[in-house]
Amino acid sequence: GWPKFRADEPPGGPADEYRALLEEALAGVKEGELALRARLLSQLAEQISMEARESHSQRAVALARESGDPDALFGALYSRLAALLGPDDIRRRFQVATELLDLAIRGRSKEKVFVARESRIRSLMALGDIAGMDREIDSCHDLAEELRVPIYRHSLARFRMARALGDGRLKEAERLNHEILVLGGKADDSSAELLNAMLTGWLHYLRGDLLSTRELIEGLLERIAFIGPISLALAAFVHAELDEPEAARRHFDRLAAEDFTDVPRDEAWLMTVSIAAETCAYLDDQRRAETLYELLVPYADLLVSHQHMRIYLGSVHHVLGRLAETRGEREGAAIHYEAAIESSQRIGARPHLVRTQDAYGRMILEAEPISRHQRERARELLARAEATARELGMKRL
Repeated sequence: GWPKFRADEPPGGPADEYRALLEEALAGVKEGELALRARLLSQLAEQISMEARESHSQRAVALARESGDPDALFGALYSRLAALLGPDDIRRRFQVATELLDLAIRGRSKEKVFVARESRIRSLMALGDIAGMDREIDSCHDLAEELRVPIYRHSLARFRMARALGDGRLKEAERLNHEILVLGGKADDSSAELLNAMLTGWLHYLRGDLLSTRELIEGLLERIAFIGPISLALAAFVHAELDEPEAARRHFDRLAAEDFTDVPRDEAWLMTVSIAAETCAYLDDQRRAETLYELLVPYADLLVSHQHMRIYLGSVHHVLGRLAETRGEREGAAIHYEAAIESSQRIGARPHLVRTQDAYGRMILEAEPISRHQRERARELLARAEATARELGMKRL
């Protein structure tokens, strides 16, 4: 029930108190009590800043392995996941989650098997392995039905919601969003109501109801400020989509004040910077487009995702295309757009396919001069985008 670490948390709060208790307990444990020290370090690693998690979690794993205690090792490996939340470590997270699964299966703990499979799903989502994600979701469904634990059913519904949104099954996503709220109450998840509101806002956006999206986001801004810069990125994005450049610029400039160097490289980094890239393109901010492009290009083959919110927004190639276009590099933008289209088609991400086809088609038509073949390609892209948007109920496009 103790709150997790928050970057903006004022000193002396409950989380500070919990960290102090853990540190006091750790100081009082003998050096030879390896398993207990590993457990305490594991707990502490989840309660401190990203910068300090690496050393604490590595030490916890080393002690747990030395102790030979499988329970301590499971906890230590799980704490490693908290230390590997950034965009550079997604494959390492998957490897750790796979070791967790092997350990849970050997220990014949169905609860731990669920936790391990859930951890694998988060990484598979970011890696764009949607088929693998679906297989793990099916395995988790069987476990959740057998164990009948509310928090497991709640977790499973959130992953199914991510998949429905990703595929563009908006009516099913709406039903699942309500189910998440109900199950969150049963599971005593304090974030269920906030998560429901944010997902409702994304549903409104996909359907083209941007005024409702703005009302929700503006009402949430103060409540979600604790999650960091992503709140500014979301606000700027919504204003950009509403064609409100002054408001979009205000939020974007706050976010970009340090050239994005102050955006924590945690699980929200990739989504924060990618959403900012969309606003950057809208504002035609060529200097920031250069910065954002260099930040994002190493992650071109990942999906824009948030592992806690359990949502993915399509290929990073899409936003790289938008940034390259802003920089005046149309050939480079075309390469990224083609890659984004291939990715979305492969995984069935139809809403994101629509957005890329629309952006790509418009870019081609704006070029001068334009060949007959290019004009036909642009019209084909826009026609397909419009047809799919109509089918999915994405009224704005």
